[in-house]
Amino acid sequence: MPKSTFFNLPQAKRERITELAIEEFSERPYHRASLTRLVARAGIAKGSVYQYFDDKLDLYRWLLTEEVPRRKLAHLRAEAEAAPPTSLRGFLRQAVLSGVRFMLANPRLSQLAAAVTMPTDDPELRALYAEVLAQGHAGFTTMLRGMVQAGQLRDDVDPELAARVIASVLGIGLRDIVLGQLGVDMLALLREPSMAERLDDAALERLVDGVLTILVDGLAPPP
Repeated sequence: MPKSTFFNLPQAKRERITELAIEEFSERPYHRASLTRLVARAGIAKGSVYQYFDDKLDLYRWLLTEEVPRRKLAHLRAEAEAAPPTSLRGFLRQAVLSGVRFMLANPRLSQLAAAVTMPTDDPELRALYAEVLAQGHAGFTTMLRGMVQAGQLRDDVDPELAARVIASVLGIGLRDIVLGQLGVDMLALLREPSMAERLDDAALERLVDGVLTILVDGLAPPP
């Protein structure tokens, strides 16, 4: 995690280092990402980065466990506060639309977050990715368990299994569906973010509604 020296930096410098780190790790696999390239672009001495983080893995861990989730949660909360959902379909619809909009508006952050689903033979990365996935799964399972208790899901639904199914369908699966609709892959979207405009909001809503019709009808309690 960042040392106090990082948070003591002027805000503009701290934000520039953060954005450059996001670019570096989103454009390249972890082992090809370079602190040397990062500090050269930031205009600081390489030794300086070790005053802010223990090493490259420490910086990467912070981005995955703190910075990306913080930004995404702020985005999701802003949309949820504007129109709080009152049903399972409404909740999932809002969460999914908000998540896809976040992805299209922040492809670098989304590419960085998606790295945790990729296989790796590096034991440190495997441990980190497992930690990130476990945190997300635990939070989602707790939320679904509360919805079962509130009668918003069928009482025979296994929250643990439901969390994994929903995450698979509405996470990487839906990302790939959206990218397919755009006719690009994530790297192409990174290079040309304006490609996201090929899918207007009405088309995005129709796409999400179609996916939810398939998914929710198997989860919702009978009327």
